[in-house]
Amino acid sequence: MPTLKIPRPSITATFVPESAKAEERTVEMIFYSGATIPRYSWDRGEYMLTLSTEPGAVRLDRLKSGRAPLLNAHDNYSADNVLGVIETAWVEDGAGKARAKFAKDDQAADRVWNKVKQGILRNVSMGLVILRMKELESKKDEPKHFLATDWQPQEISIVAIGADPQASLFGEQREQFQEVEVEEFAIAARATSPEENPMDKETIVDAGEQARADKQEQPVVVVADEQLNAAHKVGVTAEQGRITGILKVAKVCGLELDFAQKHIAANTSLENFRAVAIDEQALRASKQEIRHVHSDILHDEADKRRCNMTGALLERFEPNKWSWDDRDSKFLFHRGGGQRIFDGARNYAACTLLDIAKECLAVQGIRWQSKNRTEIAQLAFQSTSDFPFILADVANKSLRAGYEQVESQWRLLASRRTAADFKTVKELTLDSSSRLEKVPESGEFKHGSLVEGKESWGLSTYGKIISITRQAIINDDLGAFTRTPQLLGQEVAMLEADTVYGIVTANGAMRDTFALFATQHSNIATTPAVINVDNLSIMRVMLMTQTSTGGKVLGVQPKYLLAPAAISQVAEQYCSSNFVAATSANINPLAGKLVPIIEGRLDAADANAWYLFADPNTPNSTVLIYAYLEGQEGPYTETRNGFDVDGTEIKIRHDFAAAAIDWRGAVYNAGA
Repeated sequence: MPTLKIPRPSITATFVPESAKAEERTVEMIFYSGATIPRYSWDRGEYMLTLSTEPGAVRLDRLKSGRAPLLNAHDNYSADNVLGVIETAWVEDGAGKARAKFAKDDQAADRVWNKVKQGILRNVSMGLVILRMKELESKKDEPKHFLATDWQPQEISIVAIGADPQASLFGEQREQFQEVEVEEFAIAARATSPEENPMDKETIVDAGEQARADKQEQPVVVVADEQLNAAHKVGVTAEQGRITGILKVAKVCGLELDFAQKHIAANTSLENFRAVAIDEQALRASKQEIRHVHSDILHDEADKRRCNMTGALLERFEPNKWSWDDRDSKFLFHRGGGQRIFDGARNYAACTLLDIAKECLAVQGIRWQSKNRTEIAQLAFQSTSDFPFILADVANKSLRAGYEQVESQWRLLASRRTAADFKTVKELTLDSSSRLEKVPESGEFKHGSLVEGKESWGLSTYGKIISITRQAIINDDLGAFTRTPQLLGQEVAMLEADTVYGIVTANGAMRDTFALFATQHSNIATTPAVINVDNLSIMRVMLMTQTSTGGKVLGVQPKYLLAPAAISQVAEQYCSSNFVAATSANINPLAGKLVPIIEGRLDAADANAWYLFADPNTPNSTVLIYAYLEGQEGPYTETRNGFDVDGTEIKIRHDFAAAAIDWRGAVYNAGA
């Protein structure tokens, strides 16, 4: 079970922070203590957010670079609100800490600096970008709880009330909890809004009881004084109501999230914000600058930029074959073409790979102007830019497009399965005593049972690693991560077909020691013959008279005529309803009822052999099955920054299985 710890509220004091150095005008602070913060978004509603401070979770390169600003209440709309700069940052004892330097000879900075020295201003807050989150376990009647596992602080602000109640100039306390394994998902967001006021009383936790609870992983609930808790709840509820109200008003008025957060940080009341929002809406309407709200809700700028760059590169690779699905937020590939590139991708339509790399570096504030082409390519791979992710995304979509381009008629002959792992799977079947029997009056119902079939199968893993090198970027070799993955996707599709048809042509032994098509299974023609009305009739009877283990006639009906390319014309003639027989004796009763499947892979084994298959998804008719790993149907890609190569490595993995599990749904004729 998860361990629950309620954090000790921060203690209100008036001492001058000891870290404040008057000569250097520097002060150290805790910009994040580990507290859980209530949040609101259009797509999730109310939820709780915690930021991980584990190694690798916090990207501090921006704060350490000396370019991150110290702002006045998150107001980045004017350079006048920059009070100073963040000199450095680090993580210590699970808390994010930083040292800021205030500007000199600046009236706004002087006013805030004096209040900091006097201990009047103590609270800080930060603006950040969340790159990845995962959901933690929460009760049904509580808001969802998310943990940010990859995030980057962008700026730190001196505020009256901070989102993190313990984030301050020398705040110390932080909340801890045990995370629960749940499905991860990628998301980008900005979280800077304030929360409740700090409290002035400390909650005491018995250390021995807490340690015992942690060891046993049992829930520990620390309860403070009833009046303290009541005041805390009232403050939290009021502040959450203000934040939620401002966000909802902004949404209704068509105003972007940053506009709302600016007023949240400035502690604007809900009543005042309604008036401000209406005025802003009227001003924009008069200038015909009303923005579409959905673009701000569904995607932030980083998401849209990555999407647009990916779309532009895909369009360069295969023009007029890609579209964007707003409903499912994904790219769609169209074999026939005729698609128009979407508007956002046009901005990057003429960009080379090196141009994309430069853009990604510039967005992260990394200067590339003084670098040569080789250094730019290296820097794009090694930095925290989006460039490697964009390349991997394009490669993955090219892989899927290639995979889906290959026709897969073999799927008509096989039934699909999904496996949760790589263990051997045995098919379930009814035992021979499971036929329904008449129950006399006052008689007993007899038991039947499901038993494990004799045939079994298990997933196998296939894979390959391809590399995208800096040379490919410099040479603008788009095919390195489009054409190559596309060809590998086609190889995956052909691998599946080879595996399934290989089972048919190999005619391997089943668990009863007899071949898939054998006299003992009553599914092989005793006299090889060509396809004609009489022989189709003989094969049909063989299929329809197949019996179960208990001797029950199954009445399996033929649906597919499988034949090699050498006899494709005859096979298709006898399946077509347009083929007119010369005499009534030659009329084919199966015309229009059989679906021809012509496969060139059969010719290498026997150019004359042909088969009748039943629909594999009807009862008692499944001969072949194919399976994927659960959640990864089709080829799957993983990426990492190259170690053996100077670039990015993309691993293509495919978990697949195919097997024959019964013989009753197909019959075989060796032909003549």
